[in-house]
Amino acid sequence: MPIHSILLAFHVLGACIWFGGHVVLSFVILPKAKKDKNPGLVVDFESRFGKIGMPALLVQIITGPMLATRFVPDPGDWFLWQNSNQDHIASKLIMLAIIVVLAIVMKRKVLPRLKAEEDGALKSAAKYVHTVTFLSFMLVFTGLDIHTLGFAY
Repeated sequence: MPIHSILLAFHVLGACIWFGGHVVLSFVILPKAKKDKNPGLVVDFESRFGKIGMPALLVQIITGPMLATRFVPDPGDWFLWQNSNQDHIASKLIMLAIIVVLAIVMKRKVLPRLKAEEDGALKSAAKYVHTVTFLSFMLVFTGLDIHTLGFAY
């Protein structure tokens, strides 16, 4: 099996875990937490999901650049925006950077507010979670697009 196929398999598996977890959080856990006024549901899910979600994200961070070099071999060319491959890679890296920043803010600022059951914490958490879920979807879509020869172009 070629190394590209192995890297792609791990990258897709990481994406499935990361995106899938955020879909569950966005559409199952958060609505229940809001309905029950129980921020502990989100805190509990985050602590459990983090054990597989963060390693899945790390796998994507490691395999992504390796896969990107197959489409644009020189990393210095990734942000030139001169062709669809560069567009895809740059877009994915920007979305990833935003997700990483949001994950850090969520962990350091929002989760402590949820644990303290502060007013408005669930609403604030929902904004972060929904944004990360949307960006994660866009990462999956963009990854599919580059591997299917750009059905958006």
